[in-house]
This record gives sequence, structure tokens and C-alpha cells, in this order.
Amino acid sequence: ISDEKGYVTPRGLEFYSILGEGGIGAIITGYQYVMKNGLQLPFQTGNYEDSQLEGLTQLSARTKAHGSIVIGQIVHCGVRANPKLFLDGGDIWGPSAIQDPASGITPVEVSKSQIQELVDAYANAARRLKTAGYDGVQIHGAHGYGINQFLSKAWNQRGDSYGGPLRKRYRFLAETLEAVRGLVGDEFPILIKLNAHDFVEGGLTPEESLQIAKWLDDDGIDAIEVSGGGAASPKHLWPISSRINRLEDEAYFRDYALMVKRSIGAPVITVGGI
Repeated sequence: ISDEKGYVTPRGLEFYSILGEGGIGAIITGYQYVMKNGLQLPFQTGNYEDSQLEGLTQLSARTKAHGSIVIGQIVHCGVRANPKLFLDGGDIWGPSAIQDPASGITPVEVSKSQIQELVDAYANAARRLKTAGYDGVQIHGAHGYGINQFLSKAWNQRGDSYGGPLRKRYRFLAETLEAVRGLVGDEFPILIKLNAHDFVEGGLTPEESLQIAKWLDDDGIDAIEVSGGGAASPKHLWPISSRINRLEDEAYFRDYALMVKRSIGAPVITVGGI
């Protein structure tokens, strides 16, 4: 729905306009990449520079024209980014120089100054969404993308203050949330998509994810969307499934969502074959 630089196209505007016409109460966009080395898919929407504001504003307006609200989802795909799509070249970034089992790529371990670049990129992307008329922002912290990689020992084996125990692995997300809040203010909702289970060796467990959810709740998150898995998981545990043939097959993350909801005060959303 966007061009090769991530700028919104007329086709993208038409797509979201049709969604808005459907009477949906709230629409969370597809993931917008916050740095040029953070995209995964061709024609993924970018949110990495202010010159993209015009298209983002038009997308917001077209989506909301029929009464829906729209929340922009933002991401840096980390080791899941696709270097073939980098128009300006650059390295694949990750929390540690560990080969990703899904992509086979070994990223460059980000320095502390590059971590600050990432934090700033998320915050500025959220600022653009607010300026462009969106009703909130969702930070993508699931499915093996950048934030999920920092949270999970499967990808994060750093020896500094961003790695090791869960509290240190949470630091990058905590700093990102704080920076986003600092630019959008207290009245602009900040949501997160969070894996309740990575379903990979060394990945996030439900117990760890529940603790992260509690920290997020304490740190002022406005809602948590509970998901799980990713491309490195066994295929039957991926976030999406085509094998939804019975009512009981739906909402396959519901038990994890209930686990989170029973433990925090913030609203909880779930996905999975609904």
C-alpha cells in the first residue's frame, strides 16, 4: 500500500478507506517501520521522516471518514528486516550478534548509541502519528521483531545493562515507552502488541511475559494486545493460522490474554483466528 520508500500511495488510501467504510470501531494499521533499516516487506509503510507526514495524514483522514478510529502500529523489525529492501544500504541490527533461526541472518549487535537512535526513532514515529491525526499508537513488541528480540533470551545475550535478567532485557522497551510518552503526552493512548509466549527455545515464557505486562501496566501503558509466536516458532504455533474451521478453533491466544487480564488494570486485547 506504499511505495518502495514507504510513502503512502493512492492504493493504500483506497484500502484503508474501504476498511473504514465497514463500520469497524477501531483499526490498527499494518506495521510502519521507524528506521530505514527496519522494514521487512516490499511496500511496507514507512514512518521514519517528517516528509512522510502528508501521506500518513491522508491515510488517517480516509480511515476515519466514516467514524472509525485509527491507531498506528510502529516497528523496527531488527534481525527480521530485509536488507534487499534497504534503499540506502546499511546493517541489520539486533540486540546480539546471534543468527536468527527464521531468516538465517546474523545481525550487528547494536551499540548503546544505536539503542538511543532506536528509542528516538520510535518516539518520533509516535509524534508523527499524533500530528497526522491518529487516535493512538501501538508499539509492536511481538512476533520476533526488534522489541521482542530485546525481551527474549533467544535473541538477547548481551552482557550490559540491556541484557541478562528479565528486568534488564525490559530496559529497552521501558525507555521506548518513556520516550514515546514524552513526545505524545498523557492523553494520547499508547498500546503494545506483546508475545505471551515465543514458542522458541530460550524465548519468552508466559511467566516472563506476565511480569513484563505488569511492568508495562505500572509504567502507564494504555492497553496490551496479547499474541504469540513468530516465524521462528513451529508453524502450527505461528501468530496466524488458516486452520480455523470450528468456533472452538478461534481466539487461540485467549487463555494467555485471560492470564494477563487477571493480573493488570489496563485493558487487554487479543487476536488469533477470530
